[in-house]
Amino acid sequence: MASEICADAASCQQCIDEMSNPNDRRHLYPFTNCTHCGPRLSIVEGIPYDRQNTTMRVFEMCAACRAEYLNPLDRRFHAQPVACHDCGPQLIIHEYQCKPPSRDQRAWTAQQIEHIAAALRAGQIVAIKGLGGFHLSCDASNEEAVSRLRQRKQRYAKPLALMGQVLPAFAVTAKCQRWRNSNYAQRPPPSYY
Repeated sequence: MASEICADAASCQQCIDEMSNPNDRRHLYPFTNCTHCGPRLSIVEGIPYDRQNTTMRVFEMCAACRAEYLNPLDRRFHAQPVACHDCGPQLIIHEYQCKPPSRDQRAWTAQQIEHIAAALRAGQIVAIKGLGGFHLSCDASNEEAVSRLRQRKQRYAKPLALMGQVLPAFAVTAKCQRWRNSNYAQRPPPSYY
C-alpha cells in the first residue's frame, strides 16, 4: 500500500493575517499554521499522519487549540501541527552572547526575528531549527555567504534550496524550473522552490 503525505506549504494569507494582528492570540507566533499551510512531510515520523506520529507529539494542545482541532467548521480541524504561544514550540536563539528573553514572549519573538534577519543581511550563516529539522540559511544574493555555505555543506555544484515569500523574489537569484514557474499561480506555494 502506498501513502503520500503532502509537502510542507508556505503560510496561507489567513495565517499571515493572524500573525500580523496585534489582537489575535497568534500575533507574531512564528509556527502558526492550519490545514491549508504549514509543516507536513518534514514533521512525520510514522503513519498514520496523526499528531502522535509527528515531531509535534511533545506539545500538548491548550484548550483553545484543541477546540479548533476538534471543530469540523474550523480551518484547523485535524491540523496535526496546530499550536500557539501557550502550547507550541517557542522561538529561541542559541548563541554565545544571547540575552535572556523578556517577560513578553511576543516582543522577544519580534526581537529574535530581527536579530536573525540582521545576521543574514550581514552575510552570516544561520542554522534555523524548524519543526522538521535544521536548515542552514544565508542571503542568496550574497555570493560570499553562499560560497561559505557550499563549503560547509560540501555541496559545490548541487543546487541549494531557496526560500522566499513570492516567486518574483527569486528572479534576481535563480532561474526557476519552467514547470514550477508556470504552475505557481494555480496552486498554493510550497515553502521551498
